[in-house]
Amino acid sequence: MISIALPTAYSGIVNALDYIDRMHSAIYLIRGYLILHIFNISYNGFNRGK
Repeated sequence: MISIALPTAYSGIVNALDYIDRMHSAIYLIRGYLILHIFNISYNGFNRGK
């Protein structure tokens, strides 16, 4: 019983960590995109204002 429970718990933990890791990279991608987008808008607005 224990020998079956341990691998399942381990794979569950690994899957959870993998999922968290993917969510983090998605958040970083979205954040980077938003920062670039905001910077681009402010840069274009600054150039237009000249």
